[in-house]
Amino acid sequence: MRSFGRMLVLAVVVLACAIPAFSQEEKAGAAPAAEMAAMSKDIAIYGEVRSVNASSGSLTVIYYDEESYEEKTIDLVTDKATKIESAPALSGIREGDWVDATYTTKDGKNVATLIKLETEEEEAETPETAPAEMPEEE
Repeated sequence: MRSFGRMLVLAVVVLACAIPAFSQEEKAGAAPAAEMAAMSKDIAIYGEVRSVNASSGSLTVIYYDEESYEEKTIDLVTDKATKIESAPALSGIREGDWVDATYTTKDGKNVATLIKLETEEEEAETPETAPAEMPEEE
C-alpha cells in the first residue's frame, strides 16, 4: 500500500509540473498568430505627397498621426494588387498632391492597397467648403 501511495504522490507532482509547461507552449504559439493578424490589418492615412518614384513604385507621404498627435512621414510601396483611384497610374500623382492611402505591413514594408488622389473637384463638393446660405431679408 505504501508503494501505491508513493506512486500516487509522484503522479500528482509530475502532472502539477506538466500542466504549466503545456499552457506556456499554447501562449507562445498564440503570440505570433496575434502579431500576424495585427500586421495584416489595413491602416488608412490622409496626407500630402512629398515624393513619387514611379519606376520603383513608391511614394513618400507626410500625414498627421492622431494617436501620437505628431506629423509623420511614411514610405509606401506599390505592388500589382495596389488600386489607384483618380489618377491613371502612380506617375499621375505629383509632389504636393493630397492622397487617401490604405496600406498594410508585409515583410517590413508598407505596401499600399489603395491610393486615392484627392482632386479639387472632390474638395469643392464637400459641404464644409461651400459658403453658408444667407436668409433673404424682406
